[in-house]
Amino acid sequence: MSPSEQETDALSGLEERIQKAVQLVNRLREERDAALAEASDARAQTAALAEEVSQTRHAREQAERLRADASAQTRRTAQHLREQGMAQRDISALLGISHQAVSQLLAS
Repeated sequence: MSPSEQETDALSGLEERIQKAVQLVNRLREERDAALAEASDARAQTAALAEEVSQTRHAREQAERLRADASAQTRRTAQHLREQGMAQRDISALLGISHQAVSQLLAS
């Protein structure tokens, strides 16, 4: 093989390797872009879930305050009705709770 043929073969092989390197770089860029998009989606989902958790905690705190307020009001009302001479079973019917619950409320 002549020197020019050897040079042509070497250049041909070099060109092939360069094309493969370019393809590899392009594939790596695509994979990077996909990973960045996936990471962005994950951050957005995390932010949405954090907000949902925050809202749920707030709602549960409100519900607990309302439950405590309702319990205290039920106790006061049961005591007032009892002070007026009403029977426990009648108090339970008016308040929509069991007579055992009325008994516990009046005992506390």
